[in-house]
Amino acid sequence: MLKDNLPLALPDGRVASPVEIAAEILKNLKKSAEIGCLHDTVDGAVVAHPVLFTAREKERLQEAAALAGFKKIILVEEPVAAVMGYVASGADAGGKILVYDLGGGTLDLAFVENSDGFHIPAEPMGSPIGGEDFDRLIYDQFNLQMERKHGIGFGIEPGAVNLHVLMECRRLKEKLSSLPKGKLSYVNLDSNLHVSFDLTRTEYEALILDLVRRTVDLTVSLLERLKRENRNPETVVLVGGPTRTPLIQAELKKILPVSPMATMHADVAVAMGAAFVAKDRLCDPARYAILEAPRPVMTWLEAIDAGDVGQMRLHLATGQDLNALDDKGMTALGRAVKNGDRHLVEFCLHRG
Repeated sequence: MLKDNLPLALPDGRVASPVEIAAEILKNLKKSAEIGCLHDTVDGAVVAHPVLFTAREKERLQEAAALAGFKKIILVEEPVAAVMGYVASGADAGGKILVYDLGGGTLDLAFVENSDGFHIPAEPMGSPIGGEDFDRLIYDQFNLQMERKHGIGFGIEPGAVNLHVLMECRRLKEKLSSLPKGKLSYVNLDSNLHVSFDLTRTEYEALILDLVRRTVDLTVSLLERLKRENRNPETVVLVGGPTRTPLIQAELKKILPVSPMATMHADVAVAMGAAFVAKDRLCDPARYAILEAPRPVMTWLEAIDAGDVGQMRLHLATGQDLNALDDKGMTALGRAVKNGDRHLVEFCLHRG
């Protein structure tokens, strides 16, 4: 959507461009950091973007950040930021890294080299496949069961998506990464209807198998090209929450030249990398000690797709007290936004 930047009709009747929508999301995050965490002005942002973003899309992303009030803006490709996040957390990623980054809305595949800095020497690959597609497959299956059994679906009107149920489908998906089965409960007060839906991991994997294999096929294509170019990955890193799915790990294991690096940072690797870019290029080193800690503070704002506008939920993951961190001179926060453009945009806010 940033590519075309065509005006969009919002649920409340307003019309706004994707740039304006992105700017509002970034502005919200800026305000959150200034008021809720840093108690100071935030004027810099590191924004990580999908690897296949065009020059025009990057330009519009910078425009959105500027509209949000940021004066210093740095863009970084998500796979590069992810590798930096892994390295920053203490992992030995080596000098030649294959990145499989499956986020909420996009798949990024890239070969990253660490030679006088991280860069992508070979043409990357990608696809508009992500965890949101998995959520929607679960939603559509349950919605079909509702219509067949009760004559109504989840939506208020035909074709409408019930965002609350969609979010519950996402939570169910996440549970199935570690549990053999799960359940979704739905209540329709207007119809006095109480329904439960069961889903096993086997059933879920059957739903997503086609999409997963499409990501694997793309990975095979990239590996074959890298082999022809004599670029052999020493390390493979998996990025994004969906990569915790056992099916994805099993399918990738069949075709990868080396086993993926084991880590607990798949969900926030890009945000961590963006934070360390901010540390090196935006922050005052004398006031930047906290992100050197073993457990850097990471916050992220998730915008659930709502007709191209996000319904926002703020999540905070930290092992330490924010006020205590601020007293120690915290100058940056890693944040990630999943917006209605179906791209995962991750960035770090900096106090000047």
